[in-house]
Amino acid sequence: MPFASEFLLEIDAHDGAGVRTARLSSSGFTTNPTDNPANAIYQEGIVDPGTFRRSLFAGSSTLGQSEAGYGEIVLANADGALDWLVGAGLDGRAAVLKRLDGRRSAYASAETIMRATLTGGDNGSAWTELRLRLYDRLRELDKPLQANRYAGTTTAAGSTADGSPDLKDRIKPLVFGRVFNIELVPVNPFNLLYQASDGPCAAITCYDGGVLLTNAGDYPTIEALINASIRGGTVGTCLSLGLVRFGGAFNGKPAYAFTADVVEGATAASRSAAAIAQRILARMGITGVANLVVPSFAALQALAPQEVGIYVGDESTALSVLSEILGSIGGWIVPNALGQFEVGRITAPGGTPAWSFSMRDVMSESGIGLQVNPDTDGGLPAFRTVVRHSRVWRTHAESEIAPCAASRGAFLAVDYREAKAENAAVLGKHLLAPELVIDTLLTNAADAAAEAARRLALYSVRRDVISFPVRRDDAAVAVLGSTGTLTLPRFGYGAGRPMLVIGREEDPANERVTLTLWG
Repeated sequence: MPFASEFLLEIDAHDGAGVRTARLSSSGFTTNPTDNPANAIYQEGIVDPGTFRRSLFAGSSTLGQSEAGYGEIVLANADGALDWLVGAGLDGRAAVLKRLDGRRSAYASAETIMRATLTGGDNGSAWTELRLRLYDRLRELDKPLQANRYAGTTTAAGSTADGSPDLKDRIKPLVFGRVFNIELVPVNPFNLLYQASDGPCAAITCYDGGVLLTNAGDYPTIEALINASIRGGTVGTCLSLGLVRFGGAFNGKPAYAFTADVVEGATAASRSAAAIAQRILARMGITGVANLVVPSFAALQALAPQEVGIYVGDESTALSVLSEILGSIGGWIVPNALGQFEVGRITAPGGTPAWSFSMRDVMSESGIGLQVNPDTDGGLPAFRTVVRHSRVWRTHAESEIAPCAASRGAFLAVDYREAKAENAAVLGKHLLAPELVIDTLLTNAADAAAEAARRLALYSVRRDVISFPVRRDDAAVAVLGSTGTLTLPRFGYGAGRPMLVIGREEDPANERVTLTLWG
């Protein structure tokens, strides 16, 4: 089919011998000798450049987990020239779609409209077409954050922390930020070694049944920790390895539950959601300006410096962990069109508008969709918000608390504390107004109280989600996370309503973008 634009597609695939780059276009295109790449032939073959959806959160929401957008591209293959791709390694490889104003446009003017991850290909009409399935780069984070497991080879005393045979293949624990009362893993019972985190820690404070244990000192290596003279009932640490050695009282083991408060990150600033998100991305091999919109992390750090913390002891994906971390401060993470990860925070739309739309910009009145806020029960404004914070990762039954630690027992008996903010006046208008409960990883009661008040301001008023198609050129400035003004002759939008872009569905073939706005 003819397009107003010329589309160029670059896909990587492993053919068994190595990675090859296949280049295709809408109607045939060759770069000039001075271009990079030079004299590259883009074979004619794009039947449909597909549609691609990106959202701050799943389901037109402003809460929960970020969502990986998806789509497919249809290629012509009647001559079998692309048959080699059917058996090639496409999964996890890069796909880049670019746009030119026309086939005679300079390659240097090409606009990258999508950088995605291939998941494979299939043949709906096998004899004539090849369909490529792809996701945005969030798919790269949909894999376990922690891959390290205990070998289970520690069967005698010595400088080892690989776990006894009963720990074989168990996921090693990870801590980011500050966490309260995690259960320590016995990684060398012969030397009374325990592990708090599979990596460096800034502090490890240990308890036995809620009783604070004296720290006899920190040691730089596991050998030094094992050889140290540590008095019974006290502990020593090797912070560089996240290890603890128990002093050996009470028949060589703690009398109750052996737990610890753990701090990862040397400063409070390094324990913010933005800072932890960058460390998690780095752990997944995603670093640098080619992969990150670095200023967005600095902006989120300034906007939300609150301390958070998470304990990972299972196969949780990097995406789910990031969503919990960022969700604690109302944050989101998405890759932009260039495939760079960007972060931000849900705030009330306002300020200087980056864009403005009215009915004359809407391509189809029948395409306008409107729904009430999906984040609250019944779509009604919330009269109260409850922010749960300061999580206790290992709660204790009464029998697990030492008698002399009864005052701490109340703290250890429940998993969360709660901060509440309320506007009773909302109930005057909305008799069924709900309470909105939000689990967070915030570690400070004052921060939680401030966040509860902030969320109340967001969700105690009418919030709409509205979607409509606009021309591609008009939508250029309406990037995800941007705010602007929507003016319509209905729904109470006559004077213009501030809105936030929470979703974009690109339809390159029809030069159209369907925007999803919240506000």
